[in-house]
Amino acid sequence: MHSYMVILVFSGSFCEFACRLMETGLEDATRWMVLNFNLNDWETRYDGEVDGMGWRVLEMMDVATRGMFFYLFSIYIFLY
Repeated sequence: MHSYMVILVFSGSFCEFACRLMETGLEDATRWMVLNFNLNDWETRYDGEVDGMGWRVLEMMDVATRGMFFYLFSIYIFLY
């Protein structure tokens, strides 16, 4: 019985560690994209104005992945 509890604790800790690593990787990748890519002007408008499409795409990506992490963490908390 005690060994099952130890295995459960270690597997939960590993899952938490993996989620934190993925979240850190997401933040680093977002920072890398902000610093190395031109997100202001993707030339998507026909009149030649700066539309900021890159920033909008990056923000949508960030919201979607943070939502995924929110549900992963809420499931993790619910199970424990």
